[in-house]
Amino acid sequence: MNLPTLPVLTAGVLALACVFALARVWRQRAQRSRLALVTLLALQPALATALYFGLFPPLHMAQTGSSLVVLTAGWRSAAAANLSGQRIALPEAEPAASAERAPDLATALRRHPQITLLHILGHGLEARDRDAAHGYQIDFIPAPLPAGLVALHVPSRVAVGNALRVRGRVQGVDAGTVELLDPGNQRVQRSPLAHDGWFEMQMAVREAGLTAYTLRVLDVAGTLQDSVPLPMEVVTATPLRLLVLAGAPNPELKYLRRWAKDAGIAMHTRIAVGGGSALGDAPIALTDDSLRAFDLVLLDTRSLQALPASEVRALTLAMHKGLGVLLQLDAAPAPALRARLREWGFALATGDATQTVSLAAGLPALPSYRVTDSTTTSARLLSDTDGQPLGLWRALGRGRVGLLPISETYPLVLQGMGERHAQLWSEITATLARSQESAPLLPPSAPAWVGERVIVCALPAITAAATLAPQHPGPTAAPGRCIAEWPQRAGWQRLQQIAQPLHYFALQQRTALAWRLSLRQQATRQLALQSTHAPTRRGQAMPQRGRAWPWLAAWLVLAAAAWICERRLHERPSATR
Repeated sequence: MNLPTLPVLTAGVLALACVFALARVWRQRAQRSRLALVTLLALQPALATALYFGLFPPLHMAQTGSSLVVLTAGWRSAAAANLSGQRIALPEAEPAASAERAPDLATALRRHPQITLLHILGHGLEARDRDAAHGYQIDFIPAPLPAGLVALHVPSRVAVGNALRVRGRVQGVDAGTVELLDPGNQRVQRSPLAHDGWFEMQMAVREAGLTAYTLRVLDVAGTLQDSVPLPMEVVTATPLRLLVLAGAPNPELKYLRRWAKDAGIAMHTRIAVGGGSALGDAPIALTDDSLRAFDLVLLDTRSLQALPASEVRALTLAMHKGLGVLLQLDAAPAPALRARLREWGFALATGDATQTVSLAAGLPALPSYRVTDSTTTSARLLSDTDGQPLGLWRALGRGRVGLLPISETYPLVLQGMGERHAQLWSEITATLARSQESAPLLPPSAPAWVGERVIVCALPAITAAATLAPQHPGPTAAPGRCIAEWPQRAGWQRLQQIAQPLHYFALQQRTALAWRLSLRQQATRQLALQSTHAPTRRGQAMPQRGRAWPWLAAWLVLAAAAWICERRLHERPSATR
C-alpha cells in the first residue's frame, strides 16, 4: 500500500465508524436524558478526529538548516566549544542529561528531518551509522586516543618462505619498544620506537597453517602498555617455475639457487661456458611450448645478447601470453641490447655510469648501473633509501618485463642479511611472475572485532543460504559479490556461505582498543572530508508532522467522557416514574 493512500483510507474507516456510532446513539435516544444524548452525539466525531490526528499528526512547515550534535564514545574528552542544536547520544556514548537517546543515527535523522549539519563528538561513528551520515555536512571533533598501538600494517596471508613485514605506529609511549612474539610466545624481533612512534620489523615464516603472532608495546621501564594479536594464514603457494639463463658462472647464481630452494621454487638453469657448451640442467630450447612450463625467466646482459632472433621472438610471444621476464644488468647495456629492449618498450638513454646503492638503512651498498627510461609507461621495481627508483618494469601483453640494474645481490648474504636477500627476490618475483589462474580468496583486509560487521567481497560462488550484504563495501573493495557477517566469538572464523575455505580472525571487544578507536576516527574523518566536497543543502521550508501524543491524550480524555455519559448520565425509565 502506498503511504499517501493510508491516511485517506484511515479517514474513510473512521468516518464510517463515526456514522455508525451516531446512528446507534440516535436509535437509543428514548433511553437517554437530553444532556447525555447531546454529549454523546458531539463526542463521536470528536473521538474520530482525535484518533485520526493521533495516528497522522498535522503537517507544519519546518525550516531546514539546523544542526545536530551527535555524541559518540569518549565525547566528554573531546575539546568542543558550546555547540548549539539538538543533542542526541548514540548507544556507545557516555550518559548525557541533556541529550536524547537514539538507537542509531538513522533513527535520529528520521526524527529530525530538518537537520543538514552534524557535529560529531568523540571517537566517531561506528560502521552501523556511517551509511546514514552520507549527504550531510559533517564537523568531526575527535577525542584523544588512549596510549597504545594506533596504526598497523600487516598482511593477513603470507606464503611459506616469504618475509613477514610488520609496520605500525604507537602513540603515548615515549622512548618505548615493540616486541614480536611467535605463536609459542618466544620473542623473535625487538625494535625501538622512532621519535614519531613508527616502527618496522620483519621475519621469515617457515610453517604453513593458521597462526597468530603477538605484538607487544613496552614503555621505557619495560611495562606492558598494549598487546595486539597478529593473526595470519601461512599458505603453501603454488611452486614458482623459474628459468635462469646466465652468460657465465658467477656467485650470484649460487646464492640465487639457495634462495630458490628455501622458497620452494622450481629452478631450471642454463649457464653458458663458451664454445657452445652449457652447464646446469638439461638443455632446453626457448620455444612457445617450452616457455609455457615457466612463470619467470631471468637473464643477464650476456645471455640476452647471445640469444638468437628465433628465441627472442619466442620469448616475446610468451610474454604476451603471460610470462614474466627479468633482465639483470651485469654489464653496461650495449647499443644492440638497447635495441632489443626497445622492442620490449624500454627506451634507455646512452651511458654506462656505475654507482652504489643501498636498499634500506643499515644494508650494505650494492653495485648498480645508472639507467634512465625516456618512456612514461614504466613503473619502479624497487626503491633505494632515498626513495629513488631502482629498476623498472612494464606490462607487455598479459605478461611483464622488468629491468634490474643491480649486478650483484649476494653481498647481502655475505653480510649476514640472508632474510633481506630473500625478501628482495621475493618482491621481484611477486611483481613479475606469471599470475596464477586460480588465485585464492583473500580474507578481509580490515581487522575484525566481535560484534562488528565484516564484509568480504569478490566471491565467485555463494550458496543459496547466504545473505548478500546490502551495504556498500567501500571504494577499495574488490568487485564481485559481497557477504556480511557479525562474528559472535573471538578467534578464527570460517565463512560457511562459500564452497572455497576462507578464514578470518575476530578480536575481543577490548583488545587493541587504541587501534580500534583510531580506525573509527579515520573512517569518520573520511566522511567529513567527503562532505566538504558535497553540495551544501540550502535551508528551505519543508513539511513536517507534529507530535502525536497531545492528540492521543485528547482521544483518551474524550473516550473517558463518553464512557461516563454511557454509564453515569444514562437515565433509566424506572427512575422517571
